[in-house]
Amino acid sequence: SAYAILNPKKYFWLSNGAAVRNLYELSDALKVMEDELFKKHVNEHKNDFAKWVHEVLKNEHLAQKLNNAKTKKEMIEILEVFL
Repeated sequence: SAYAILNPKKYFWLSNGAAVRNLYELSDALKVMEDELFKKHVNEHKNDFAKWVHEVLKNEHLAQKLNNAKTKKEMIEILEVFL
């Protein structure tokens, strides 16, 4: 479920050292995330958030939507619809 708390090995670790444990926390983190940090995880070469949702949370549909998002705002909107 969206509230599932994962094994710490499966947390998403932001490059600033903060941990994201589930989709609610990802949504909250995106809302306050600085652009520079966002760009470390999402750019034209990769989308770490979509990858995490796909590989760890096993939600292919959501991962695909996040992968198509190009901005923080788009990602937040996708997550809010999902949650």
